[in-house]
Order: sequence, then C-alpha cells, then structure tokens
Amino acid sequence: MLVHSRPAGIPLRQFVADSIRWMINAGELLPGARIPEEQIAAELGVSRNPVREGLRILEGIGLVEVTPQKGARVASLDAARAVELIEMRTVLESYASEQAAIHRTDDDVALLRRIYAAGAAALAGNCLADVAENHTRLHDTIHRAAGNSYLPFLMTPLGVQTELLQSLGRRSVGQMDWAEHLPIVDAIEDRDPALARKLAEHHLVNLLSAFRDLAARAAASR
Repeated sequence: MLVHSRPAGIPLRQFVADSIRWMINAGELLPGARIPEEQIAAELGVSRNPVREGLRILEGIGLVEVTPQKGARVASLDAARAVELIEMRTVLESYASEQAAIHRTDDDVALLRRIYAAGAAALAGNCLADVAENHTRLHDTIHRAAGNSYLPFLMTPLGVQTELLQSLGRRSVGQMDWAEHLPIVDAIEDRDPALARKLAEHHLVNLLSAFRDLAARAAASR
C-alpha cells in the first residue's frame, strides 16, 4: 500500500477513506475482499477509530459493506448487476458527451486535455489508482460541460460502482479503455455532438464486452 501524507485541512476520517479507496482502485483490495482494519491503522499511523469512521464514509457511497461483529469488506458486484451498470452508463454517458459537444467552453476542453494526458502518464507508469482518479475526473468534467445539473447527481453513484468493476480489469483493459477517451474529447472540442454520442456509446459497448470476457475466463479457471 502506498501511504500518502494527509493534506492540510482534510479530516482524518476522510484521509483514511481516501487511502482505502486508493487501495481498491489500485487493485490491492478487490471486490468481496476483507478490509484489514488493524493493518490499515498501522500503515497510516492512526488508531482504529478513524479507520472505522473512514469505512462508514465508504459504506455510505456503496464501496464498502460493513457487517456488525464481522468487519468490513469491499462491496461486490455480480455479473448481472455489472451488465446493468454499464448499460445504464452507456445511455447517460452518450447523452453527456453529446451535450458537452454542444455546450462546452474552451476551458472545459483544456481541462479535458490535461486530465487525459495525466491519465495516460499514470497508465504508462502503471499507477492504476491514479488512472482511476483521472478516469473519474475526465467523466466528471464531461458531465459538468454538458450543462445539465442532474447529470452529476445521477452519475456519482454509478461512478462508484464502476470503480469496483474496473478494479478487477484495469490491468488488462486499461490501455484500450483509456485510449478510447481521446476521440471523445476530440469530438467534444470539434463541437460534433452526433460523433461524440456515437464514440461514447462505442466505448461503453467495448468496455462491456471486455468485462464479459474477463468474467468468462475467471469462471473457466475456477
């Protein structure tokens, strides 16, 4: 586990929550895995209490499941729900990309370019947690650029569930997944809503296919 120093002004419980989320995004804690509270407390140099508070934060957004007397686990996402998740994201992300191409500002495009470059550098350096962070930032920027105030509200819980799914396959599908964002950014910059919608839909369909293949291989190996 890579332990970051706590940024100034960040409550201890949030620092712990962010650290555990980093471990999930890095693939160090996979869906369904037990979360070792004592080990995390020792590595972060904190007591058990802020660890439990951090876990409650993650439980509240659906990343962690806490069972009394049994401890905490990373939330699970079965195959059927994973398909439903990506199908729903396909609808919403296609709409968001289309609207972003219509309403985006030059500042939006500049930010998308910076985030894309940061994600590509993180992927090249095999820093999967940073890839996940930039993936979230990229889509959040598209949602805001779309100009529909309901989109961030709808997409935040779906994004958290997507983190769980992607933590299983980011090493194997990460390059393809990240590269497919660049044409979407290009279409948004070119103010081409039809192409932006088509590319976003194509990207999610490819992602669904990749995770179905992963699930099939995992089942065959058991």
